[in-house]
Amino acid sequence: MSESTKASPSPSIVPVEEEKLYRGVSTIPLWRLYLLVFALVLHFICNSGAIQSNNVAVGFIAQDLKFEELQIQWIQSAYQLSSGCLLLLFVPLCDRLGARSIAIFAAGFYTIWAIACANAKTPNQFIIFRALQGVGACAGIPAAFSILGQVLPVIEGSGFRALILSIYSAGAPLGSGLGTVIGGLATQYSAIQWRGIYAAFAGINGLSCILLLITCPPSPTKIVPGGVDYAGAGLITVSLTLIIFCLSQGPAVGWHTGYVVALLVVGCVLLPVFVAFEIWLERKGSTPMLRMSNFTRGRYLAMNALGLIGFASFVTWDYYAGLYYQQIQGQEAVQVMLRYMPQSLFAFLAAPAATFLLQHISTQLVFQFGALSAAMSGLIFAVSHVDDTYWNGAQFLSFALGITGACFVYCSGMLYSVSVVVPEEQSAAGGLFQVMTSLASAVGLVFSSIVANAHTSTTEPDKSFRYGFWVSVAYGLFAAVAAIPLLWGIGVLNKTGETARVEALVAHHHEKEVFDKHAEQPVSV
Repeated sequence: MSESTKASPSPSIVPVEEEKLYRGVSTIPLWRLYLLVFALVLHFICNSGAIQSNNVAVGFIAQDLKFEELQIQWIQSAYQLSSGCLLLLFVPLCDRLGARSIAIFAAGFYTIWAIACANAKTPNQFIIFRALQGVGACAGIPAAFSILGQVLPVIEGSGFRALILSIYSAGAPLGSGLGTVIGGLATQYSAIQWRGIYAAFAGINGLSCILLLITCPPSPTKIVPGGVDYAGAGLITVSLTLIIFCLSQGPAVGWHTGYVVALLVVGCVLLPVFVAFEIWLERKGSTPMLRMSNFTRGRYLAMNALGLIGFASFVTWDYYAGLYYQQIQGQEAVQVMLRYMPQSLFAFLAAPAATFLLQHISTQLVFQFGALSAAMSGLIFAVSHVDDTYWNGAQFLSFALGITGACFVYCSGMLYSVSVVVPEEQSAAGGLFQVMTSLASAVGLVFSSIVANAHTSTTEPDKSFRYGFWVSVAYGLFAAVAAIPLLWGIGVLNKTGETARVEALVAHHHEKEVFDKHAEQPVSV
């Protein structure tokens, strides 16, 4: 009988013929790899930059295009809603069409609609163009990770792959900082004012698209079991859009208005239909956009829900802080930009600090610290006086606490999410938490806008803003308090508590893969 079993490599190491690698680390020449990473980072920078730049310019955009008060939140919500709802759709699309095609599509599509935003004439045009821009933003994220995984195989003892992935991930805080600068300088000094923001990001993404065409290697494709879940993507997008639209319109036109009631009912009905449809797809062996079985793993459901609420605290404060400086204190765009600048610095410090702490103390405590920090940032503005300055009103501290809280909430939620699933599901699990943080903007802002607009006062122009900040405080405090029972005993990631069992889960998963592989091989006599 021939030898049917041989020593198999460690399951965490991908077998690679190192003589076929360039410098032993990459499947493509290093000069080409560096340009490819640069192109992917440029697109990621535009993703977060498009959000932060609008925090600086939101008041100027609303004034120029004559947004109604309840429409202003859609400057941010339209982008976040489309990118959040459709992000998971592009994970199987990368498999079906190839990551290279999706990455080029993402950069090109983003560029087209950024140009459209720069030429918008009405609020409705701008909102639609922003939503389409968000589609291009979210498509590039799973494509980038797929491409980097393709050109950077896992090599035992090499930290090069982790270094490149870290460089790519740094695009988020880099984009935040660059978005702040572009938002302030373009609005203040550009001949086309705030429209220059979108012209700048269109140019950056256009360069990314060209570099991807030149440097990105062909990507493998594979059949997605059951096909891509376009129906699920449509259901969740329509459902959440209708719900958030009705919640924002109801206070303005009346909750008894016919179309508000009708569309709200349709949106609420479509949500459980989406859940049932995804469960059905998973049970019959197809590929759902959202794998509902993941919600049964550990505290995955609780962490995603708390992550949405905790991150909404930061997003709400961040949104109202920019508007407060522009509409209440009358600050110019550059002055608003300078006030937001410390966020990028603290983001660079807070993200690695959160990652370090998660390796040594309970995930629950890290999450709660983040939620409380976000709540404190809103509290400083909620109790401030209109004459307070950036320094004597502790507003600098508010910006430091806000971004620190966001990083701690995000890192604890993201790392926990990928720690309770087997490796092949980590992309989808992490992607869902990313979706939750994107939806935090749309969901968080709609409720804060309802409360703020209900307390508008002609004698106290800052009253509605203070109520908006109090909603931010409420989000953060609720997340921190709810984390006590919901995350109790969660332990240190992969060391104590329930996540310590993930090692056994992964080991069992790989043992089954090896067993199935050998079981399929014929035994020769």
